[in-house]
Amino acid sequence: MLRTIEMYTNEYKDTTQKEIRKKKGQFFTPAEVSMRMAAVESEYPKNQWIRVLDPGAGNGILSFAVIDKLLRSGYKRLDITLIETDTEILPVLEYTITKIRQICESYHAECTIHYIDQNFVLWESSCLYDIVICNPPYMKVRKDSIEATAMKAYVYGQPNLYGLFMAKAVELLRDNGQYVFITPRSWTSGKYFTKVRSFLQKELNIKEIDLFSSRDEVFQGEKVLQETMILYGEKGQIQNEKIKINILKDGTLDTGNSFWAAADQIKFKGSEQYLLLPENENDLKIIDIMSNMTDSFESSGYHFKTGPVVEFRNLEHIHAQTHI
Repeated sequence: MLRTIEMYTNEYKDTTQKEIRKKKGQFFTPAEVSMRMAAVESEYPKNQWIRVLDPGAGNGILSFAVIDKLLRSGYKRLDITLIETDTEILPVLEYTITKIRQICESYHAECTIHYIDQNFVLWESSCLYDIVICNPPYMKVRKDSIEATAMKAYVYGQPNLYGLFMAKAVELLRDNGQYVFITPRSWTSGKYFTKVRSFLQKELNIKEIDLFSSRDEVFQGEKVLQETMILYGEKGQIQNEKIKINILKDGTLDTGNSFWAAADQIKFKGSEQYLLLPENENDLKIIDIMSNMTDSFESSGYHFKTGPVVEFRNLEHIHAQTHI
């Protein structure tokens, strides 16, 4: 069924210019990635209602994947909320909702589905959720936008909508509720995500991280400029001692390399509260060495800038030999 949803989504993509989708921050989760993200831990009592939230639902593929997983795990009472404002993708989403109802009926499960046509950042929920699964829109918004104004506690500089989605989703997650986010990596160290990180540092127990070895392998054909990651865990102020990191090989979702990192070695380090993303155990050794250094480049008199060097404007800083 995920393949069918993907097929209808591709038909929508064929009739919608890529630039239009990009302006919406719209990148659809592939079927294989959806199945991997849906493998959330399900430790709730089988007879309780499980509330699932899918903000920025798009074509609904993540919702279908997680409902399918819960049904296969024996859950019989499911309540799911899908939030999406793009009316052009609505026919695909409506098809997915129909299929969710059908699969619930086939398992003789009670299922309540809520489709919300509202801006998620502005939306007010009447309840908290057990599971949040989210592929948020990736787009910058103005600092004076309605979204940034509503979420001003998380705004530092120019915000990106996906960071606001993450913060809002965590707000709506109950204690010990499960979350899965697929996002760019930029929130882990970007300056404009400082306040988002500060909030997430207090609220999230990170259990697992997927890192993709290629920028193009997740959203194929979309020319994604940023590297992508998947974050798994639960809402809670007590962090597990170790975090599992999976490096996913090009073209597949097979784990090419998995290892464990001590949470206090990588989680929200330094005054900027960075989440460090080592890609192998050698990176962990480098992190250990760097964390024990008492001096920084800045304290040693060195400064850095990004971007091209305009030679004639920087003659005083250019030397024939290194001075380091």
